[in-house]
Amino acid sequence: MLSRADLQEWLRKSELSAKAARIADLAEPSLQMVTSPIPYATIPKGISRLGGQPELPAAISWPISKEKHLNFLGQLNLEKLSSYSCCKSLPQSGFLWFFCDCDALVAGDRDSWRIVHVEVGQDELHCPSLESDQEAESFQPCSFSFHECWSLPGGESILLQPLDLTQDDLETLEEMQQDLFDMESVPEGSHHQLMGHPRTIQSDMRLECQLGFHEYGDGYKHS
Repeated sequence: MLSRADLQEWLRKSELSAKAARIADLAEPSLQMVTSPIPYATIPKGISRLGGQPELPAAISWPISKEKHLNFLGQLNLEKLSSYSCCKSLPQSGFLWFFCDCDALVAGDRDSWRIVHVEVGQDELHCPSLESDQEAESFQPCSFSFHECWSLPGGESILLQPLDLTQDDLETLEEMQQDLFDMESVPEGSHHQLMGHPRTIQSDMRLECQLGFHEYGDGYKHS
C-alpha cells in the first residue's frame, strides 16, 4: 500500500490537485475482502469467513431474538488480521462474530442483531448444533482474500463538506477510489470491507450510526 506521502503526491497529479493535501489527510487505510465460495465439508477451522455455521466457544450460546436464533453472517479471526495496519484499532486476538435477523432487521430494533467478541483460541471453537425447528437460515460459506488499500471519503461523507467540492469533483473522487483499488489489485466488484471509510449508497453511514445509537430519526422511539 502507498505511504500517505506517496498518496498525497499521486493526488497532486490528479484533477483534484488543489485539494490533494486535505483529501490525503482524510484518507484511511482499509482492508478489502474478496470472497470465494467454499464447500461446507472443507471449511478450515477458525478462519475469517462469511456464511456457513458459526464456530463458537463453549461458553457462548448462539444469539436469540424473539424466540428464534439470529442468522449467522460471518466471523473474523482477529489474530490473523492483526498484521494489517488498518486493524490496529481492533482487538488483536480472539474472534468477532456477526449475527442479525435477516427477516426483521429494522431501524431501532437493537435485538435484531449481535456482534460478539471473545478472547479465545481457535482450538476452543466448535459448531453448536440446533434442533431442526430452531435452525436459522444459513448462507453459502465463503473464504476471504485480503487487500490493504487506502479508502477515500465517499460523495455522501460529511467530512467532505468543508472542501466545497463540486458534483464533478465528487464523481472524480469516486473514480480515483477505483483507481486505488486497481493499483492494489483489488478485484472489480468487491463489496466487502473492514475499516476505512464506508462505501455508502445513500447518506453518511457514520451519521446514521450516531442517530441510531441515540435513537433519533425515522424508526426510532423518541424520549
